[in-house]
Amino acid sequence: MPNGMVPLTEADRSHGGKAASLRWLIEHGFTVPAGVVLSEPDADGLAAWLSTAQRYAVRSSASVEDSPAHSFAGQFTTVLEVAGIEAVRAAITTVLDSAHDEHLESYLRHAGVDPADVEMSVIVQEMVAARASGVAFSRNPLTGLADVVVEAVPGLGAELVSGKATPERWVSHWGEWTQQPEHSDIPTSVMNELAQQVARIADEQGHAVDVEWSWDGD
Repeated sequence: MPNGMVPLTEADRSHGGKAASLRWLIEHGFTVPAGVVLSEPDADGLAAWLSTAQRYAVRSSASVEDSPAHSFAGQFTTVLEVAGIEAVRAAITTVLDSAHDEHLESYLRHAGVDPADVEMSVIVQEMVAARASGVAFSRNPLTGLADVVVEAVPGLGAELVSGKATPERWVSHWGEWTQQPEHSDIPTSVMNELAQQVARIADEQGHAVDVEWSWDGD
């Protein structure tokens, strides 16, 4: 790829924690929407990589994100459903600027991070036409047990992450669902596959994980 921009398949820790995590998922056979990572809105090759028929998610990949100690979930800006080179460039600038937002200071202090040490890259990924999305945990965040917990909402998961939507809750204990909705538009077979994948990620990484997921109906 041109200077200033690399595909997620070539990202490393210098491109931030999220980009490095996505590369790991790709290399281990998990389905990840195609994307690139860059550090400036005018990176060489961005316009050529974008498709006029595609919408994109523009996401942070900060040096402090996705570590075992602190996820920084929701602390940086994400811009969804972005189309066209000028809109993508504007979204990249918005995400870069979120690294200097005042609301971050208390979180950074709690995490023991000097704001001057935060370095920001930006991921541009193809949007998923999601029928359902959510977050899945390899360890129950309420009990600490080694249960896979899945939270799901219709469509995109942004409102779940922001706390604006009440999700369906599924809990898998040793491969059996001990809690699930009485009625759900998501097939149990899809949730079985998701729970198995989350457990495999945690097993191969050697620690508990939380994973953002989307299902496009196929």
